[in-house]
Amino acid sequence: MGVARLAPARDSQYRRTAPLNECRINFLSAFVKSYCLHQTCPGLETFMPILYHGTSHNDALKMRGAQGTGTIDVTKGSGEFGRGFYCHRKKARAWTHMINKFANPGMLIITIQDVTYNTLKIKLLSIQQARRLRQVVRSSADPNNFLVNSDVVVGPIENDQRVIQEKFETPATGTVLNSDQTIRQVLP
Repeated sequence: MGVARLAPARDSQYRRTAPLNECRINFLSAFVKSYCLHQTCPGLETFMPILYHGTSHNDALKMRGAQGTGTIDVTKGSGEFGRGFYCHRKKARAWTHMINKFANPGMLIITIQDVTYNTLKIKLLSIQQARRLRQVVRSSADPNNFLVNSDVVVGPIENDQRVIQEKFETPATGTVLNSDQTIRQVLP
């Protein structure tokens, strides 16, 4: 196979050094995988949200459960957005939380199938919306029991708006988090 070369563009000296057929195959492969991340394509890799919850090691073990059934209770926790089970997409953020709060820290890692996750009613908050919601929660009669009436609330944390947190608050999300289709692991 020969090397395919393209004529230089106006101001660039761009050259393709891989064989043309190999470039087409790589492009098509990348396109199909990218397309399948947003569609249901059996047999190909799909995006599965991985979430991290920093807690005590004993609580992480309890929430993991046994033989495919977890014991995560979305009605127990509370935080900036009210009552619910809070997670992060970044392991470092959950790690920081658990190290600073627990003597015997542990991390619960939750992997949810994308098809299942996408069936949930997800409320995405901008920085301004998150700020307003925190004000409403703080001024409510019972901040620890405040609900947004959405399955999942996704928004920035108060002290570092670059860090996104997810709050699961409904029985439907409890079912998803505890199902045998969701993978729950514990890091010491």
